[in-house]
Amino acid sequence: MREPMLILHFIGLAMVLGAAIGLIFQRMGAAEESLAQRSHPLMRMANWGLIVMFISGGALMTGLWGSLGSDMLLLTKLLLFLVLAAFGGIISGKMRKAAAGDAAQMAAAKGLSNLFLLVALVVVVLAVLRFQ
Repeated sequence: MREPMLILHFIGLAMVLGAAIGLIFQRMGAAEESLAQRSHPLMRMANWGLIVMFISGGALMTGLWGSLGSDMLLLTKLLLFLVLAAFGGIISGKMRKAAAGDAAQMAAAKGLSNLFLLVALVVVVLAVLRFQ
């Protein structure tokens, strides 16, 4: 059962990282007013990727919950995943408001999308270091 969960986890990770990188590249080439509408599907994909990672990661953690307090890499990775999920929700909300006409929300979403990518990359690095 571990292999199918690992495959799902990597698919979720690809969805999140792909959306984060896509947001940055899309920001370079889109007009400000259309960016919120164009970016919404990417954030939806990232949110679904986070859900897939949460479910598959929970299954992959079977047997590791007991050692969570003494495994700092794993604990840090899990906490940063929660930060990543929070950023995903906040960015989605800001993009929804920007698409509804509040242009000030788009500037905040831009800054958070950079942090979103940075945290996602740190989560990947910590996972590789922990599970190598």
